[in-house]
Amino acid sequence: MRIGIHTGKVVGGIIGTKLVRYDIFGSDVLIANKMESNGIAGQCCMSESTYKLLEQNPFIFDTFYMQEMNEVYIDSIDKQIKMYIIEQIVLGSDTSNDLDEEESEASGEMDTDESISDDNQVNV
Repeated sequence: MRIGIHTGKVVGGIIGTKLVRYDIFGSDVLIANKMESNGIAGQCCMSESTYKLLEQNPFIFDTFYMQEMNEVYIDSIDKQIKMYIIEQIVLGSDTSNDLDEEESEASGEMDTDESISDDNQVNV
């Protein structure tokens, strides 16, 4: 799965008379589509306009890691758009410690700082 995000103007409307559908149109919809189609599987890509909007919020930059990827040329609107990959920052996710804990639990080992009380609760 790939996700493409762009910030801009769109026009929405209903299409058809027998089979009614709602759709959105505009060059900004095309840019979002190009962000998705030129992205990497399993990643979320966004345009430079979305990046500039998000950089105004310090919480976003503390929560997400954004990396410039490449530029995409869209010939139908004659524009070159920068692409960015966005990933959530997961705090405290040191995988080596998680694996050590899982291995010790599987083998029945406990750290020396842990003890089991009479009511079967682990005290650290």
